[in-house]
Amino acid sequence: MALPGDDGLNSSSNIHSNTPCVSSTDQIISQRFLIGLLCYFAAHIFLRTVVSSSLETDEAEQVLFSQWLRASYLSKPPLYTWLQILFFKLFGTNVLALSLLKNGLLFSTYAFVFAGARLLFNDARLAVLATLSLLLIPQISWESQRDLTHSILVTALSAMSFYVVLRLLQSQCSRDYVWLGVAIGFGTLAKYNFALFIAAVLITLLTYARGRSVLSDRRALLTLAAVLIIVLPYAGWVVFHLDSVTSSLHDLDIGPSNYFVKGTGRLIYVTLMFLGPLCLVYLLLFPRGFSMILRHHPMHRTSFPVQRYFLALFCLLWVMILVWRVTYFKDRWMQPLFFLFPLYFFTYVKDTSSHPRASRVFLALALLTASTILVMMPARIVLGPSLGYYTAFNFPYAALADKIEEQCSVPNMILADSQLDAGNIRLQLPDSLVLASNLTGLDSDRRSAEGCLVAFWKSTKTDGMPDRLKTFLRNEVRVAPHQFNIVYHDLPYKYADKEHVRVGIAVMQPPD
Repeated sequence: MALPGDDGLNSSSNIHSNTPCVSSTDQIISQRFLIGLLCYFAAHIFLRTVVSSSLETDEAEQVLFSQWLRASYLSKPPLYTWLQILFFKLFGTNVLALSLLKNGLLFSTYAFVFAGARLLFNDARLAVLATLSLLLIPQISWESQRDLTHSILVTALSAMSFYVVLRLLQSQCSRDYVWLGVAIGFGTLAKYNFALFIAAVLITLLTYARGRSVLSDRRALLTLAAVLIIVLPYAGWVVFHLDSVTSSLHDLDIGPSNYFVKGTGRLIYVTLMFLGPLCLVYLLLFPRGFSMILRHHPMHRTSFPVQRYFLALFCLLWVMILVWRVTYFKDRWMQPLFFLFPLYFFTYVKDTSSHPRASRVFLALALLTASTILVMMPARIVLGPSLGYYTAFNFPYAALADKIEEQCSVPNMILADSQLDAGNIRLQLPDSLVLASNLTGLDSDRRSAEGCLVAFWKSTKTDGMPDRLKTFLRNEVRVAPHQFNIVYHDLPYKYADKEHVRVGIAVMQPPD
C-alpha cells in the first residue's frame, strides 16, 4: 500500500481527500480558537508578571547575557539572546519583557501547528484536537512555561518551517520559498538540533514526487539565498571559534564502549517520557487510531507523509548513536523534533464526527490541563513555601537589591556566586555591570572596578567570602578580597515571612 503523500495513493472511500475549500464554520472555529490561545498566553504573561520578580535558571541566564551582543553565548547560538535584548530595549529590563518573548513564541508554536494541521486535514475541528494535544505533552505545556528559552524558540521556528513547507506543497509560491529560507536561517541560529528537524523534513520530501518537485523547482534557490544571507556571517564566526561552539559536546555523553545499547536505550526512554502521557490519552479515547497505525491504514490523504518524517528522524538519531557514539539525550532536545506527533496520530483518525464523545472528552481534558497549568504555575510560588517547597522565584532578590543599594547607591560592578544569582540581581539593578564567578567565555567584557564594587553570596553554612569569589576577584578584577567590608543580612523569602535566607554582601568603595 502506498503511503499518504504519495502521488500514486489509491483512492478509497475511507480516506478523505483534502481540498482548498474552507467553510465558514471552519473559519469561525479557527478565529475563536486562535483568540482563545491568545487569551491563554496573555493570562500566563499577566500572572508571571505580578506573582514574582525573581527568575529561574534560563531566564536569569538571558538577563545576564543580554549585557553583551555576541555571536555565541557559552556554546549556545545567539538568536534567543538577541531577541531578548530587543525586548529589553522595547519594554525595559523586567519580567514583562521576558514573559512577552517566551509566551509570544509559545503562541506562535501553537498557531503554526494549528495552521499546519488545517492544511493537512482541511478540518478545523481535527486541527483543534491536534493542536491542543501539545497541552498533554508536559515538556511543551509545563516545562516551557517553567523555565526554557532556546528550546521554545527552535520549536516555534520548526513549526513555522513545517507550515511553510505545507504551503509550498499546496501551491509553490516564490514568497513561500523566501519564507522557508528565513525560517531555516533563523532556526539555525536558534539551536543546533534544528538541523535534525529540517534534515528529516528534507529527506521526507525527497521520498515522493510532489516533495521532489518542490525541492527541484528553481525558486528553491530563493530559499538557499535567504538561508545563506542569514547564516553565513555566523558560520564565518564559527569557523574561527570551533572550541567555543563545541564546548558543550560533553552533554551528549559520547562513549567509547557499549554506546549503541546505551544510546538506543536512552533514546527509547526519552521518547516514551516525552510522548507517553499523550499516547495514554490517545489510547483511552481514540484506540482505533492505534489499530489503524498498526494496520498502516491512514484515514486522510495528506500532502506531507508525517510518518516518513518520523522514520527519517529516528534514522538520523541512530546515525548520531552509531557514527558519533552519542549515548545521552534530554527531554527538551526532543521538543522541536516530536511536536509533530499529534499530526501523525490524527492522520489515522477519521474525523471528530466519527468520535463525538471521545472528541468532547479530549477537548474537556485539554482545557482542564490548560486551566490547571495556569493555576499551578503561580500557585507553586505562592503556596509552595507553606509546604516546604522553595524555588528561585521565592528568593528575595528585590530585598537583596535594596540592601546592596544601601551600601552602594549605584554599583559599578556586581559579582555574584552563580549565573542564577547574577541574572536575578541584574534584573533588579540593570544599570550595573553584573558578573558571575563561574562565567567564562566573555572575558573581553570584564573590566576592573573604577567605582563601587559589590560581591554577594548565600551565607547559609559559614561566614566569609566563598573561595571561588576570591579567586575571581584576584584573577579577573585584580583586587584583593581583604579590601572589602562584609555585612550580613537575614532576608525573608517571598510568601514565607517566617523563613529567612542569610546573605553576605561585600563592598569595596572607590578611593576618595
